[in-house]
This record gives sequence, structure tokens and C-alpha cells, in this order.
Amino acid sequence: MVGTPARATYAWNSISPTVTNAFYDPTNNSINIYPGYISSLIYSADMSDADILATIGFVTSHEISHAFDFSASQFNAYGEPNPVFSAEDVDTYVKKTNALADYYSSMEIMPGVNVDGQHVVGEAAADLNGMQATLALAEKTEGFDYERFCSQYAIVWGVVLNEASFSATLADTHPLDNLRMNVYAQMFDTMYETLGVKEGDGMYLAPDKRIIFWGPKA
Repeated sequence: MVGTPARATYAWNSISPTVTNAFYDPTNNSINIYPGYISSLIYSADMSDADILATIGFVTSHEISHAFDFSASQFNAYGEPNPVFSAEDVDTYVKKTNALADYYSSMEIMPGVNVDGQHVVGEAAADLNGMQATLALAEKTEGFDYERFCSQYAIVWGVVLNEASFSATLADTHPLDNLRMNVYAQMFDTMYETLGVKEGDGMYLAPDKRIIFWGPKA
């Protein structure tokens, strides 16, 4: 329980060490990463900066970004129901999430089966915002290895699904794992430069179609 906030609502001593999960809790403004999540793939002491940002760094950024989504913005830093966004902020954020949901819904993932964009958009937005924050930190790291970052990130989200597990995966509110790499790689200039994606390539997305929530390009 070392380091656990006094107001935490989750009793860590009742959680199995094998639970694999990470989440943000707006009621006490806490990021929770259960011990079972920290495998050698997610973190080890000998990882490079690129490895760390592609693994536990991205996960942490994803959870932080949940603190600024539509639901969590209804609570202040103390977990009290006190909206911190203006009505204009909320309207802008909802427009962004709807655009992201529509983009996901345009994707066919099996013959005749498209992503349900509205179903996954909450986690998809956290992914996108988390990636933006992660890349912003990478820019401040001298000599950052972007190719290594992309490779390690792809390894983390590289999953093989069979038909039996596919339907259960679709019920998840997170996007399919391969989309958690490909969609966000389409949104940032750094990814185009690293991966060598050019206009006409399957991964190319025109600049006016790219979705960014925060900053001057939003």
C-alpha cells in the first residue's frame, strides 16, 4: 500500500497480483496500474528511452489523458463533481470525439463488419491523446530513436485473433490492437517521417483529415 493516496477507493490489498489492468479513477484523481500489468514486455530496468515511452510510457499517458475526457472533466482534482471544462470546451471535445468515432466506423475489419466507432471512441481518444503526449516527450529527448519506438509499440499491440475470440474482442470498449498502432500513426507528422509514409500509400491520411485534440494543430 506504499504510495497509495489516503482517499483511494480501491483496496489494493484485495487485488490479485496477476490482475492485468490499468485505469484512471476520476473520483479520486488517481492513475492505477496493477502489478500484473508490468510484465517484462511493458517495463524492465534495461529498456531504452524509446522502449519505455512505447510501453509503460504510452500506457501512463493514455491514463492521464482520461483525466481530460468528457466524463472525467465533470470532476475536479479532488474527485468532487465540479465540471472543469466550459460548455464551449465540451462542445469542441464532443465534435472531436465524433469525428474520431466516424473515422473508426469507416473501417472494415472483417468482410461486411465495420468498427462501431461510438463504442470504442472513449478509449480511442485516450489512445490518440496519450500518443500525442508521448511523442511530445520524445521530442524533448536528444537522439530519440523513433524507429525503435514504433517497432516496440507495434510488438506490444501485436495480437493474433482467431474467429472464436474475435467476437469477444469486438465487445471490448478498446479498439482492436492493430488499430491502436495504425490509426495513431496516421495522425502525426513524426510517424510519417519515421515510417516513410507518402501520399498514395495505404497508411497515408491527408492533413485535413487528421484528428488532433490538443495544441496548435487541433
